[in-house]
Amino acid sequence: MTISNFWKPSTNFKLPFGTDFESLDPKRKKLLKVLGIVGASFFALALVVAILLFVFVIKPSLAVLSQVNKLKEDQMLVQKAFKNQDIDAINLSLETLKNDLETLRNVRDASFPWAAKFGPFVNYYTDSNHFITAGTLAVDALKEFVVVAEPFADAAGFKKNDIVITDSSAPSGFAEAFATWVRIMPEVAGNMDGVIDKFDKVGDELSLVDARRYPQSISGFPVRSNIEAAQQYLTQASEYGPDIKAALTIIPPLLGVGQEKRYAIIMQNDAEIRPTGGFWTNYATFRILNAALNSDFSSKDMYSMDEIIATTDTIYTSPFPKPLAPYRDFLKVEHTYARDANFSPDFVTAVDSWMWYYKFVGRIQPLEAKPINGVFAIDTHVIEELLRVTGPVDVNGVSYSADNVVLELEKIASLGLKEQQGRKKVLGDLMESMLINMYRSESNLWPKFVETGIRLAVEKHAFAYVFPTQDEQTVRAQELLEKYNFSGRIQETKGEDYSFVVSTNLGGDKTNTFVTKEVEHKILEENGKWVHDVTIDYKYGQPKPGYEPLVTVYRDWIRVYAPLGAKLLVLEGSDAKTEADTGEERGKVYFAGHLTLAPNESKTIRFKYELPDGVVKSGLYSVYLQKQGGTSDDLHKVTFNGRTMEEKLVTDKTLTFR
Repeated sequence: MTISNFWKPSTNFKLPFGTDFESLDPKRKKLLKVLGIVGASFFALALVVAILLFVFVIKPSLAVLSQVNKLKEDQMLVQKAFKNQDIDAINLSLETLKNDLETLRNVRDASFPWAAKFGPFVNYYTDSNHFITAGTLAVDALKEFVVVAEPFADAAGFKKNDIVITDSSAPSGFAEAFATWVRIMPEVAGNMDGVIDKFDKVGDELSLVDARRYPQSISGFPVRSNIEAAQQYLTQASEYGPDIKAALTIIPPLLGVGQEKRYAIIMQNDAEIRPTGGFWTNYATFRILNAALNSDFSSKDMYSMDEIIATTDTIYTSPFPKPLAPYRDFLKVEHTYARDANFSPDFVTAVDSWMWYYKFVGRIQPLEAKPINGVFAIDTHVIEELLRVTGPVDVNGVSYSADNVVLELEKIASLGLKEQQGRKKVLGDLMESMLINMYRSESNLWPKFVETGIRLAVEKHAFAYVFPTQDEQTVRAQELLEKYNFSGRIQETKGEDYSFVVSTNLGGDKTNTFVTKEVEHKILEENGKWVHDVTIDYKYGQPKPGYEPLVTVYRDWIRVYAPLGAKLLVLEGSDAKTEADTGEERGKVYFAGHLTLAPNESKTIRFKYELPDGVVKSGLYSVYLQKQGGTSDDLHKVTFNGRTMEEKLVTDKTLTFR
């Protein structure tokens, strides 16, 4: 066979621009023949490659993709079953998910048998094994958890065969359901080992995957970060599992199972932001026995404590501590009162300060400050959200609902000091009515209470501090609260940057309702040193209807907490200065400034400081952004090496730049 059999142009063949092939010189004729052969060969090769791609890649990929989409549907069904609290649907959806995971493995093996040994694909093939195995183990863990929890499902309002699981002889209210659930927690804990072991194996499987092999995203869907997040949480199952088991054992005695407990609840008014999340307007104490509210619920406004302590004041001595300079200069107070005890943004530190006043009152009037086992704090978001679950409550002839409670409370809080006394007790009465209303509600509201409570705690609208005593359980309880960031502590960080912007409203008014702020962080290298440039933009917006009487000038004492060793270089936009504007607390250093903002005004304050060595390592930078309690979604923008990340700070957040 000759070459011309493959390609032999006709003698009538016309080239572009009307040139005849036969009229060309021999060298050009030969060149065109060669090009024709190459073109034909290339076309044939492309056709073969296309066929191979379809047979060995595209068609198998479509089969695998179809199975992956089936898994997505399965996952949605599992989530729906848990949301609907349907045990039968949970078991069925988990079994379907497990079967489809194995089907995915079989489809992959049938479609891509060559990938297990073909160099560039071996690692990804192996990773797919880890992912499928981890998914199967996770399903087994969830199935075992359902078995463990099923005998106690009535307390959580789960249903089976479309029938809510209840003991017909037992009361149906939330209080009874809650008490039942608390009592059986240790029994659940005793059966958790198998579940913990399986989740531990899930983490072991995922830890074998190298997330760095995968792109940051595909078609806008984050890939690497999702793998890293799963690894971060599930590889720590061996740590989380024992903590959950310990919590199930510790919670019952903390809730008075076996021995009565007494706690205090402090109301933080986030419309007048203070370091821990709001001005401490009032407090209430209550007793709890066997996870049920006992009698002796008492509520008082915070001013009553100061009045009792003031009875010991003389012209020569004062029992009150001296005020911090910013409080002295801008609130014009001569002492630090109980209501201002939360001058630290660290909730545990603030409560320890407040307990000095509480114990002082207890020594003077024992019935006014009975011994307590711990302190909780909530802000107006908690009251609003709980009323959304329980429905309205009536206090002194006024109906408080999720729609009007914040405005009504701010009206009371904005009264003059003399008018506030006694009126602020309404807050305590409201808290008492809400707790009673919650305990009297139907048991099917239990999941909503749990979901709402956890979300509000994660978002820094509720804190808890259990006083650690010689009792091992209270020590362990507080350790867990701090470990999982439910005690409002200034967080410990190692080897990374840290930023905690803390506002303190020293105007004495409820103006945080109208003021918003955005925080911009720029991480720059200057003269061989890394600096953190923080700019905070304030804006005083328009009031919502009904809030107009609360509009007045806003004054903020702003502290920016940074890693220990940071050095302030620049402070711009501050309109005052005090001797308390720099300091150290819990392994952090802070720099402070002052800002006064009139209605409809916008202002900016800027802090620029040198970071300690080692915060930026080989182009890797990570910053822990801590959210101040009581605040709502302040926008933070962080720029490093020309890349910017934005985060509405719903809770604490770590941002990492590589």
